[in-house]
Amino acid sequence: FGPAESLGETVNTPGEDTFPGVAPNGVLYFASSGHPGYGKLDLFRYQDGKVTNLGPGMNSPADDFAPFFASADMGVFSSNREGGKGSDDLYSFKKKPRKIVAFYADGTVLERDTKAGTTTPVANETVTLTSGDGRKQDVTTGPDGKFTTKLDSAQTYTLVTDRPGDFTARTTLSTVGRYPNQDALTQPQNDIRLPVTLTLNKIIVNKAIEVKDIFYDYNKFNIRPDAAPRLDTLAQTLADNPKINIELSSHTDQRGNDAYNLKLSQQRAEAAVAYIVSKGIDKNRITAKGYGETRPIVKNPKSEADYQRNRRTEFKVTRINQ
Repeated sequence: FGPAESLGETVNTPGEDTFPGVAPNGVLYFASSGHPGYGKLDLFRYQDGKVTNLGPGMNSPADDFAPFFASADMGVFSSNREGGKGSDDLYSFKKKPRKIVAFYADGTVLERDTKAGTTTPVANETVTLTSGDGRKQDVTTGPDGKFTTKLDSAQTYTLVTDRPGDFTARTTLSTVGRYPNQDALTQPQNDIRLPVTLTLNKIIVNKAIEVKDIFYDYNKFNIRPDAAPRLDTLAQTLADNPKINIELSSHTDQRGNDAYNLKLSQQRAEAAVAYIVSKGIDKNRITAKGYGETRPIVKNPKSEADYQRNRRTEFKVTRINQ
């Protein structure tokens, strides 16, 4: 053997660091009075450059030392804790079985008809789940519009469902970061159920739908970074519904010159359309229209909030191709 080398200050302390034992998996266990613990000598694990106390289940206010592994999951150690037969007694230990967690999506598919003012569950509807690594699975709703499917841990899923005459419904569901701490689990087998709802909205031709949070700088028509995610969503809607054509419109408030507002709103609508086309949408499916101040929601605004309601971006379906 060559000269002895210290394992360094991560392992060694000014106290006693003694009784080393190596488990079958190559992990070092030892007793120490220098690392923070529950008593005098405590048992520790050294793995991946980190020293970890084995906790109050193994350690006591007395001395706990000399770990010996009979297998990867069980072994014995010595302790002079209270309740023993003599000065130092032998105690067995066994690794606790890992509690199992299963994730499930508990979903509901609804259809909303704003014209009729109804929202109803959709039976026999196919929902496609696509995992982050590209794997797809289809599930079908029951008579009550509900479905259940098992999910992998540490995965993010996209859920999509479509139906003739409705906008495609899309949402995401993730199990990443949802795995509970083992101590928080109460059963050997634990089911975690994640609720999710997909709502299919009836397509109503020529009905204006506001695109929220599309803001422009004063007197400007360029697309701001904070508006891009909303336009990305509209681009996804067009990608999910390839048979629809839309008009995208921009509206100003009633302040300022009528002709100028009309021109500015047209420039803003064209900028928004250009952004959506840059995401791969056919420009022939979108018409840009600036209405200036000619179509206010609040006809006699009295506050800044009223003016804000009139400054908006909308789209409406103009045609559904067969």
